[in-house]
Amino acid sequence: MSTDMGSKVKRAGTVVLSFILLSMLINVVQGAPIAVSFTDTVDEMLVDEDQDGLAEYLRLNVGITVYVPGSYGLYGKIDDGSSVASLEPVPLDIGTHILELDFPGSDLTTIERESRYSIHLELYSTDGSVESVNLDLTTEGTYSPSMFEPPEGGAFTTVSIIGDDVVILSREMEIRVNRTLPKLTYSYSGPASIGSRGAIEYREVIAFDDMDGDGMWDPSVDIKRLGADLDDVDWNLMTDFSSGYDIALYGIVPLRVVGTATATSYMRLTFMFHSGALSPDGDSQKFDIEIELIQPLEADHIAIRHTLMDLSGDQTIQEADGYGDDPYGLTLNRDGKVQTIYSWGDLIEVGAQEIERDSNAYTWYDLRDGEADIYFSYPLVNNTLIIFHDPVIGIDPDNRPHHEEVDDFLGDDPIILLGGALIGALIVGAALYTKLKGRRRRLQGGD
Repeated sequence: MSTDMGSKVKRAGTVVLSFILLSMLINVVQGAPIAVSFTDTVDEMLVDEDQDGLAEYLRLNVGITVYVPGSYGLYGKIDDGSSVASLEPVPLDIGTHILELDFPGSDLTTIERESRYSIHLELYSTDGSVESVNLDLTTEGTYSPSMFEPPEGGAFTTVSIIGDDVVILSREMEIRVNRTLPKLTYSYSGPASIGSRGAIEYREVIAFDDMDGDGMWDPSVDIKRLGADLDDVDWNLMTDFSSGYDIALYGIVPLRVVGTATATSYMRLTFMFHSGALSPDGDSQKFDIEIELIQPLEADHIAIRHTLMDLSGDQTIQEADGYGDDPYGLTLNRDGKVQTIYSWGDLIEVGAQEIERDSNAYTWYDLRDGEADIYFSYPLVNNTLIIFHDPVIGIDPDNRPHHEEVDDFLGDDPIILLGGALIGALIVGAALYTKLKGRRRRLQGGD
């Protein structure tokens, strides 16, 4: 009995040692410690919450192993993004865990075929230094749109951290907020995102004296007092996913005297996104721009220059009416149809220590091929130190491009599969014949 016990201990020790050695080998090869990985466990099930025979969700129970404690989230997409799902980051200790990922029936009813789903999973960390881990799989079950229905309420929004981006994904629109610079991209969600993507990047702050009284920065007339390149700012991200989402990208901006490297004043610039400001249909997102001056400036206006860009390569930028109550706007268009919208009003909220009153901004823009420079200018009067402005990004759901599905060339046609197998057999047979013939010639002393 003691001999058996000793053998078991030795075998257990061997297994543990092998695991440690394997982990060390993987770490050496990858050049960095493994923080988290997938296990072999991915179970799938249908979730029918109202017991009416139709599923509101396709649920995956995904096994993961955590080697470094931290907050981890899970993102998944079916096929080319026909359906997406995400699990917000949760704190996890070292060990094995099961994460639930729910693909909503509202999306699965639009996949107009009966098939097994190809699923791409990304396991990510809120620690930007930890690389995400990917897994591709195919469902065990075969599903059809008639098996699903939209979840109660119909609204569906997921938030994920993918690489340098925080991704807000509704059924209609995708928004990506960069974690390292003041840039956001937006487009239709799903496959239509590829051809409709636009971006807004905030690039420069200018504090100036408005010599002609029009509220707008004119380098030929006005006097520039201070400036800042927003590429040089250390940006930080704060997120709260406990109830919906609250996302804030902020940085301390040093305002430098013109022509010098001397910073005489500082401001905190924050871009904030709230789930409560996402439209019920998921086709527009209002966000806040907050300026907090740490010291009063020796200037009577402060302006932010930002650039609207087409990232698809074939959209045009046009002037347009704003979105909803906003009077001003620019749109990205393809084939004469509005796809994405950036709009704003001139109403702002200002104050000294807190918001106290309404005021008005001055805005103007310069259209170029494939992009536009946009300026928001804010008057600094009555000891104004805090400024709130709330532009809107959105899409036009009526002009969503229809995704043309491509037939599964090998997966759906048995004749093609048989033909491919025969061609493969012929190639293998020819290779073997050539090899045997060459061997025979060598044995016979041939060249």
